[in-house]
Amino acid sequence: TRRVPRKLGRWLDGRSLRVSHNRTSRGLIAFIEGRWERARKTLVQVAERSDAPLIYYLLAARASHALGEDKELEKYLRKAEQSTSGADLAVGLTQAELQLERGQLEPALATLMRVRAVSSSHPIALKLLAQTYEGLKDWPHLRKLLPDLRRAGVLDEKAMAALERKVYLALMQDSADSGKAAELEKTWKHLPRSLTNDPDMASSYVQMLVAAGAQGHAERFLRKSLQKHWDDQLVRWYGMVEGDDPGNQLSTAQAWLKERPNDADLLLCLGRLAFRAGEREQARGYLESSIKLNRRPESCAQLGQLLAQMGQAEKSVEYFQQSLASVQAGSLLPPPAVTSTLHAGQAAGA
Repeated sequence: TRRVPRKLGRWLDGRSLRVSHNRTSRGLIAFIEGRWERARKTLVQVAERSDAPLIYYLLAARASHALGEDKELEKYLRKAEQSTSGADLAVGLTQAELQLERGQLEPALATLMRVRAVSSSHPIALKLLAQTYEGLKDWPHLRKLLPDLRRAGVLDEKAMAALERKVYLALMQDSADSGKAAELEKTWKHLPRSLTNDPDMASSYVQMLVAAGAQGHAERFLRKSLQKHWDDQLVRWYGMVEGDDPGNQLSTAQAWLKERPNDADLLLCLGRLAFRAGEREQARGYLESSIKLNRRPESCAQLGQLLAQMGQAEKSVEYFQQSLASVQAGSLLPPPAVTSTLHAGQAAGA
């Protein structure tokens, strides 16, 4: 008789534990299966009887988010924060993540600023903050965050490089949109060396300079870049931009030809420069040599345009047809801003 109360107590404790475990399992299974209403109800019941309710309230908040019930979401986030001392970080990260999913960028930024006050280098906080700045197109702040992201190892090297490129391209575009070439040049000078040595970034810089009306600057930049590192893409750009002195620009490219006599891109570049300088026969020779080495659509189109201005209509049509037959619309021809400038230069030399 004396042992019965003790045995009954142990049995009740065990039964209560089993019920709690079963309820927890049902709540977690419902959450994983996406049965949000049931999951939330069960997890809240578990939280109210648990010695460690934080995780269950956070899951209940996520279930409320999935149901689109903002008031319930905020309610369970508050309960989570109140339930456990030192839960600011976990609650803040959850709240910021859910705010981002709802597209609430400004509130997410405010939340993450509070999180960073608790832990300035937390990897998840940094990643969410980067996503927030990117969503807000706040490129200056995202640029300042790049070193922290790299130190924390938030992204692998490939993703980090892609983000860095995106940020600096956006900063360059913002400077270009101001219409001031000096601002664009200043931004370029602040790029990391790994990006200033990248031909694709250099090409984007040249295109932005051209759009800003700084073709002379673009020519000088290309000349210096090609003297340091030869790149086919930059050579093609050198033939498309108008420098301050067309004759000197042509002479510069002719000097390069001595070292690279069989370079199809350089010959195309020279054909364009000679055409702009009014040297039509010379331009024709360069373009025909380029086509013999590599029958590119843009080379055929350029020669067709030259022949049309020389009054050789049949030959001109032949080369235009060759160009159109080998490429779809929007090929390797110069971008609109550059094309219009070339036309102006060619008309002047006609």
